[in-house]
Amino acid sequence: MKALLLWPLMPNSFWSYQETLNLAGLRATNPPLGLITVAALLPSDWEIRFVDRNVRLETASDWEWCDLVIISAMIIQKKDFQPTFRTLSVTTSQKRKGRESKYLSRGVSWRQAAGN
Repeated sequence: MKALLLWPLMPNSFWSYQETLNLAGLRATNPPLGLITVAALLPSDWEIRFVDRNVRLETASDWEWCDLVIISAMIIQKKDFQPTFRTLSVTTSQKRKGRESKYLSRGVSWRQAAGN
């Protein structure tokens, strides 16, 4: 199984510390520990590809490569993950290379935000 783990863009706000990041020459304040924990809990024979959209965007080859997409997000990241969720909903309903991709999302706020 090939799992693509996605962390959405953090919008420029008080909580993103954008000015501090600019001064320090960094792109993100902290790693998404939830996704890293999920990666550690996945079976050891799975292939894992992690994409922090604050550092780089996923590519078409990332989408083609994966069997499973796992997204972890906070409500503040809604503007970035909502279009991604819609793309996944369309993509996962289509057969690619004779197989179907799956996605995993959890949490009440995720389901509410993805639908709004």
